[in-house]
Amino acid sequence: MLHQKWPRLKLYVFSILPRLLISDDPETEKYKTAMAEWSILQDTTTTFENPRDIEKLRTLEASIPGGLIARYRQLYADNRQLNQQLIALVKSKTLAGLLIGQDDSAPFGVANMEKQRLDDILTANPSLRDQIFITRATDEAALTLLNPATQKIPAEISRVFIHYTESQAANTILPYMPRPLAQIVEEKLWIANAAITQTVDDADFILVIHAGSSRSDQRHLDTEAQAVQSWLKAGRQVALVDLALDWTIDQTLWPHLRRLGISGPQLLAYAGWNTASNSLGTAITQAVLALRGRVATNESALLFRDVTRVEFLAERILDDWYYQKYYRHHLNDRLLQEKINPYELKQARSRVENTIRQQLYSAYSQYIRNDWRNTEIGDHLQPPHSYVATDWQVRSGLPWERTFEIYVDLRMSPARVLAR
Repeated sequence: MLHQKWPRLKLYVFSILPRLLISDDPETEKYKTAMAEWSILQDTTTTFENPRDIEKLRTLEASIPGGLIARYRQLYADNRQLNQQLIALVKSKTLAGLLIGQDDSAPFGVANMEKQRLDDILTANPSLRDQIFITRATDEAALTLLNPATQKIPAEISRVFIHYTESQAANTILPYMPRPLAQIVEEKLWIANAAITQTVDDADFILVIHAGSSRSDQRHLDTEAQAVQSWLKAGRQVALVDLALDWTIDQTLWPHLRRLGISGPQLLAYAGWNTASNSLGTAITQAVLALRGRVATNESALLFRDVTRVEFLAERILDDWYYQKYYRHHLNDRLLQEKINPYELKQARSRVENTIRQQLYSAYSQYIRNDWRNTEIGDHLQPPHSYVATDWQVRSGLPWERTFEIYVDLRMSPARVLAR
């Protein structure tokens, strides 16, 4: 109907392949692990036909209510039908683009089988590859779609130099990911119409990928931070994906950068969600769109680009780094001591929300207002057209009755730097 009413309006849609684990439900909670194993065995028995796995699957099916398995199968069947209909809408040019994201998964599972079916459709229809994107993760799907939705024709290819801070990270399968990190990187770059370069000199920006763990050597991370500092001093654009396998702040790279005096606006992009795919999709999209904004020909457009980029950077630092990697752990521990379920706050929601607001404002004062003071926010605006961040407005809260995620909105007022 939208296409019929506004035929020139480009419509982009994203769809989701269901995750490996079944939803939290009091009636089915005890079968959560068993259903995940059942899903994995569906894939492995089809792929490898191992007799032991086949027998294990039979035994497992006998221990799970048949109705639950039927619901799981129907969920994927309905999802497959929906995605096929969406693909048909792309073929008919009703939709300008479609992104299908695979929710939290593992190397094997029913969702991987469904993704392979979709990949086969694209293989048989190569003309759709610039319009249909199949990738991992879901939460950043709408953001990722901004890349194809804002590309000009012919599309400009962004050149990216990839740098991993940990030597084995590229070949590592991180939590909730079905494939090695390097493959996830390639998927996200493909959606952004970006290509990997082999040298820094050929790159539009450097994508630093940090996947910290309990085995990360802190002295090595100091060295990695110094490398980032050197790139920034040389005028390179750097986007940072700052992951921590145990989701703790001491495994991230950002503290090492702060100790060197690096502030957020110096980075092109930053993201550190709870999964690699979410973070990669976010940081790559932000980096590519920020660089694409260079085509602006007037000061106000360039300023708008840089202000929104810095605002988004500040939100990522407060949310991805401070709240998710540090404060939420302490908050949940305190709530559990009070016998409050962090995933079902109920009557405690208002009180917890106020506590989070106060804590985030305190974190903003320390990590944003103080750290970023007098840092120029534009990389292409020169005196007398340079600006720094001054006043900020901070809004935050809980979108649902749980502490798992927050919303945070920062608005910044820029001030012009007077030429000497």
